[in-house]
Amino acid sequence: EVDVIEEILRIYGYNNVDIPHELTSSLSFRQKPDKEKVTNLISEFLIANGFNEILSNSLTKSEYYKTNEKELVYIKNPLSKDLNVLRQSMIYNGLETILYNQNRKSSDLRLFEWGNTYFKKELKFLEQSHLTVFLTGAFNLENWNSINQESSFYDLKGIVNSIIEKFGFDKLLLEVEDTSSKYLSYGLDYFINKNKLVTFGKVDNLIQTEFDIDKPVFFADFNYDTFLKLITQTKVIYKEVSKFPSVRRDLALLINKDINYIQLKDLAFKQDKRILKSMNLFDVYEGKNLPEGKKSYGVSFSFSDDSKTLTDVQVDAVMDKIIKSFTNNFKAELR
Repeated sequence: EVDVIEEILRIYGYNNVDIPHELTSSLSFRQKPDKEKVTNLISEFLIANGFNEILSNSLTKSEYYKTNEKELVYIKNPLSKDLNVLRQSMIYNGLETILYNQNRKSSDLRLFEWGNTYFKKELKFLEQSHLTVFLTGAFNLENWNSINQESSFYDLKGIVNSIIEKFGFDKLLLEVEDTSSKYLSYGLDYFINKNKLVTFGKVDNLIQTEFDIDKPVFFADFNYDTFLKLITQTKVIYKEVSKFPSVRRDLALLINKDINYIQLKDLAFKQDKRILKSMNLFDVYEGKNLPEGKKSYGVSFSFSDDSKTLTDVQVDAVMDKIIKSFTNNFKAELR
């Protein structure tokens, strides 16, 4: 059809066709933040770090949620008892996948999944978006030049922190609390402005026993709706690499076991945000030769000024403030 039209116009003469004085078009605007773009960036990051994406069914069995039946969204005509409700958590789908692979001699797994959870609150139905991450088995593949190390809580924490830093959440006021999740035996919750961003930790032993999973499983659950809402508050600002050298100071601290590194870091940056650029925990010791209820932290501080070379007097003044704040607030002692 188009070929015939083209021949007619060629004979009639393209120059005899009037050119309109107005051009009409429709413009499409992408929402900010662009959900698909953010999703792809996180997926690419996880895949680059050895993770595989899984896709599971939103339908599951009500037996998983015996203690929360009032909030379950039931299917009117379920195909089977194993697919009679919509899931309230994505942890069970991941554990089913891990068990399936474990039974086929594939127990060293790094998995992630995008999906929704569903709840019934009185007469309303609620839906939430999530990103879940699973780690189990060996973290490094067996190799002659590396140690075959099992996945740990800190491996998962590194992945979670990398995602948070990638999108600038570490620049916001990040609140850290011990998790209250019923699915985890221990772990952490990250909050920003009282909004829970992510929960992560080790899956509870009783849940693992129910699934007959041999090796410890570490699980992270991002509230993706909150993630997208808070991402508008983050800004990425480019700064030229400083022409002036940085200065490092180390401290060996004796502190109570109930004090964590995040508390120390937050307090340190309250003392100075101008020349104190970073703080790092490089050593933890608990055991012999330490008083009961105490632990030793080795921490480093990096200082720099973009406009000039720092002097020892300037750095020592900030370090004195930091040490005093640690002593007054946490009863820390220098070793």
